[in-house]
Amino acid sequence: MIRTAAACAALALALALAVAGCARSGPQTSAPAARALVSPAPPGSAEPAWSTAADGTVRLSWVETPPDAPPALRFAALAGDRFGQPRGVVETPGLFVNWADVPALTALSDGTLLAHWPVVPAGGGGAVEAYDTVLARSTDGGATWSAPVRLHDDASASAHGFASIVPAADGSADAVWLDGRFLAADPSTGATALLYRRIRSDGRLGPETVLDRRVCDCCDTALGRTASGLVAVYRDRGEEEVRDMSVLVERDGSWTGPATLHDDGWRLKACPVNGPAVAANGDRVATVWFTGAGGTPRVLGRFGSGDAVRIDGGSPIGRIDVALLPDGDAAVSWIEATGGGAAEVRVRRLA
Repeated sequence: MIRTAAACAALALALALAVAGCARSGPQTSAPAARALVSPAPPGSAEPAWSTAADGTVRLSWVETPPDAPPALRFAALAGDRFGQPRGVVETPGLFVNWADVPALTALSDGTLLAHWPVVPAGGGGAVEAYDTVLARSTDGGATWSAPVRLHDDASASAHGFASIVPAADGSADAVWLDGRFLAADPSTGATALLYRRIRSDGRLGPETVLDRRVCDCCDTALGRTASGLVAVYRDRGEEEVRDMSVLVERDGSWTGPATLHDDGWRLKACPVNGPAVAANGDRVATVWFTGAGGTPRVLGRFGSGDAVRIDGGSPIGRIDVALLPDGDAAVSWIEATGGGAAEVRVRRLA
C-alpha cells in the first residue's frame, strides 16, 4: 500500500464522487468520472489524514521526511478544488514516522485547531516500542502552535498511541488512546489498556479514566459523538486471545461496557493492526470493522445495534473507514486484494 498525500488527495475526491453516484444496494457496474486534486504535499510525503470542521472546512495533513532535515508535520486547507498554502505544525527529529499510527488535526467548535502526533522520547525511552502522543493547539488557523504536551500522564518506556479525538460543542474535545503503562509495570501480567480523558477548551487536560485494562496492542481506536454521548469502539483482547471488537458508551460522564460489538470469535495470538471505524450523527451510528475469524477475511458493518452485514467483495485486506451521508446511509471504504499481489481501494454504500 502506497500512503502518499498525493494519492490520498486524488483518492478521496474519487471516492466522494463515486459515493454520490452509487446505488443503494447491489454490485456496482460503473462509477462516475472522477477528478484528481493537485496535492500540496511534495513527493515522498506520507501519513495523510483528512479532517473536517463544523463549518465544512476540509484539511489534509501529512508528514514530510526530507533527507536533509527532520521529519515535519504539515497541513493545507481545501477551498473548492484547490488547496491553500501549506502550513507547518512541527518539525522535529522525535516525530515517530510509521504507517500505522498517523498524526491528525481536529478542528474544535471555537475555531481552534488541535494537532496530535506520536513522538519518540529523547534516547528512545529505553525500549524500541516506547513512544508518546503529544498535543498542540493553534488559535490563529495554524500560523503558530503552542508547545506540545503529552496526552497521557504516564511517562513509562511503553507505547502510548492510536489516539482518537472528537470535538464537543463547548470548544473542548474528548480523546481515547492505547496505553502501555500496565504492561511496562508488569510484563508478566500486564497488557495494553484503553484510556480516556477530556481536553478542555482552555487546553488543560481532565483526569484520566481507564476504560479497559486489556485490549489489542496496535489496532486503531474509533471514537464518535452521538446526541446522547460518546461511543468508543476498539479491538479487544480476551484471556483466550479472542480479538473481536468491543464498544463502550458514555452518558453524562459515566461509561458503560465494554460489550462485544459482534461475536466474530477471531482468535489470534498477535495484533492484526486493523482497527474499526465509527461515524455518528445525532443518534445514528454506523460502525465497520475487519475480521479474519474462521480463516475468512471479512469487512462487516452495522447501524446501531442492528444486524451486521458483509460489505467486502470476497478478498478484503481491511484498512476500513466510514462516513455518514446526508440521506442517512453510510459510505464504507476498504482495501480489497485483486490477485497477483495487486489491490484496490473500494467504496460501498451501507443502507
